[in-house]
Amino acid sequence: MLKDWSKTMEIIPSKLIDALSNQLGRPIVDVNKDDMLKEDIGFDSLTLIGLLTDIEERFGFEFDISDLDPSRLLRISDLVALINKMKVAL
Repeated sequence: MLKDWSKTMEIIPSKLIDALSNQLGRPIVDVNKDDMLKEDIGFDSLTLIGLLTDIEERFGFEFDISDLDPSRLLRISDLVALINKMKVAL
């Protein structure tokens, strides 16, 4: 069954913020697409792995391993771009 991605993509920010909050164990109130995951939000490599798994579960897809290079996942906008890429791949 195909997902209605037009509706799913409209709610990425809130789903992504929920996933970020879930991984950090605290609410994230003010997040900017240019925020750095490590420096601004406080993520480390293990938290990033948890976040990616959380995103897969929330959005119902699996990332391609080739897309999970930590040096290319530095900002919130990088995560949004990756989620958008997955939308096109489905």
